[in-house]
Amino acid sequence: MKKKFLITSIISVIILIIILYITYFLSNKDINAYVVLNINEDEITITKDNILNNIDLTTLNTKYDTQINIKSENAKVYINGDLVNNKYILKNLELNKTKPIKVKIKFKNSLKKYIININTLPSDFPNYETVGVAKTNQEYYLSTYYTGIKTNHYVYILNKEGKVTFYRRTNKDPFSFKKEYSNNKVYYTYLETINHDYDGYNESMASQLVVLDENFKFIKNIRYKTDTEYFADNHDYYFFSEDHYILAGYSRKDVIYENRNYKLWDLRISEVKDGKVIWEFKGSDYNRFIDSYNYVFPLYDGVNYVNIMHINSMTIDPEDGNLVCSLRNQDSIIKINRNTGKLMWVLGGKSNEFETTEDHLFSKQHSISYLPNHEMLIYDNGEVNGITRILKIKLDEKNKKVLSFKSYELNNFAPRLGSIFVQDYENDIYLLTYGSGSYEYAVEQINLEDMSKYWQFKIKTNNSLLYTFSFD
Repeated sequence: MKKKFLITSIISVIILIIILYITYFLSNKDINAYVVLNINEDEITITKDNILNNIDLTTLNTKYDTQINIKSENAKVYINGDLVNNKYILKNLELNKTKPIKVKIKFKNSLKKYIININTLPSDFPNYETVGVAKTNQEYYLSTYYTGIKTNHYVYILNKEGKVTFYRRTNKDPFSFKKEYSNNKVYYTYLETINHDYDGYNESMASQLVVLDENFKFIKNIRYKTDTEYFADNHDYYFFSEDHYILAGYSRKDVIYENRNYKLWDLRISEVKDGKVIWEFKGSDYNRFIDSYNYVFPLYDGVNYVNIMHINSMTIDPEDGNLVCSLRNQDSIIKINRNTGKLMWVLGGKSNEFETTEDHLFSKQHSISYLPNHEMLIYDNGEVNGITRILKIKLDEKNKKVLSFKSYELNNFAPRLGSIFVQDYENDIYLLTYGSGSYEYAVEQINLEDMSKYWQFKIKTNNSLLYTFSFD
């Protein structure tokens, strides 16, 4: 009898609990329940009807603690196992596809607990590999253009061990990601392509300069306005501050030269400070560049605009402060006076002004920079002879002579892209990006004298890269 009464009591209690739970659930089924997570530039809204199992972010970094701001109603939020209220600080973060941020949500009107993975490294971030440990302590600044990615693109930083310490998804193709120092401040800058109607042969991609602050927060976009266009070239730039910079761009121009009409992408380079143009270089002021154009696309067809110059690198001469630029379609390097915007000299190509030998000359070259001894360091793609080289050239600019010259031949031919920059001059350590050649690794830290390799990097989808920079 007692046993029967006990069983009946238990069943009654169970039924009561079920009735109370159903009543509670039905009375709360229409309540407003949500969670909003703000992580850097992303706002993620989660309801029980809008659950994403895996979420990619726009940007993350390991240099600074990342704060997740949380707004919720009728929900409990757990991040990496901790019950959180208004904010959560991500510390000791590792950017890795196998180590997501774990978010668990329990809505008041739901029987289910929802598990969400926020990827610390995006699912479409390129798979890469590094070998070795770099001899220097700099970090490596890369972008995903030319790596086979067809959706999202990124600028990112690798440390000397090859781990990602920062990434930022860009709207379109990114180029020339750099770290800048200005007035005791740190900036991060890169070029990003924009939509544009090229009206013919698309050789130089229209871009804008993106400026981030020392915490990787977006500050502004900068474009270059010419007579007919409003974009910057996509290769290189020089940044002094948020309101002081040198950009290259193009203007469509119809030119009459020796009784023929030419449709040109007219190269423009300007230095801008506080919104005012200090000087501007116009390629069309020098018709000899029409004669010295040296590329496979026809110059005169009466239809398409042709880029006869194709700027792809720029640097400032540390001795006189003037601008030195590489012009791929001229096989030339030029110097521009930063007071007047006028052409000072031309090295290489059909407009060459220097006394040179055949060995001194280069073709379809890319990066240029200066070494501490005032030698120019050049990545010579060598399209004319099929031999890619690294060159060191020291000039007597007054007498237009080559004072010293040294050449380092690479094993494989790279017809496009590529760069070489010094990292440790005293120990002959350089950062080499091979470009479009058939190389196992895209980027290597090398000893230039004996070509030994310390650190190597490759992307598994496509190894062709434009430039790689390194900064402390």
